[in-house]
Amino acid sequence: MKYILIFFKYFQILLIIFIVSSTIYSQDTMSAVDYNNRGIAYSDKGLYDQAIADYTKALELNPKDADAYYNRGLAFRKQGLYDQAIADYTKTLELNPKDAEAYYNKALACEDGGRIKEAIEAYQGFIQYAPSQYASYVEYAKQRIQALKGE
Repeated sequence: MKYILIFFKYFQILLIIFIVSSTIYSQDTMSAVDYNNRGIAYSDKGLYDQAIADYTKALELNPKDADAYYNRGLAFRKQGLYDQAIADYTKTLELNPKDAEAYYNKALACEDGGRIKEAIEAYQGFIQYAPSQYASYVEYAKQRIQALKGE
């Protein structure tokens, strides 16, 4: 009987260790992609602070994740944090220099933030790399460049 009680005592300890370690392990197994995807879900619900936190965590896990920088830039822009948005779009473009959408959104953030010269440059980058299905956006970008130049 004594051995059975000792066995159950050890079994309880092992069970507790297993439960605690599996809980810790499951929290640590989220990848950069998981955090980025959850950030997108938060952004879709308008929960930009939570989205930014998840994009930031994704970038801690993978500092070369251009999508996480881009998505965090979108969330910053939605909050009116144009300098942070511009910085993230700039980093996106360092990692992916032909990302037309990053150029376009950087142009919008620059324009919103009063950074006219940078907005013009970003619109020009967008025009250069935009795929053909973005023709209407290209026309808008050309119009914005003219307006920003005062033409």
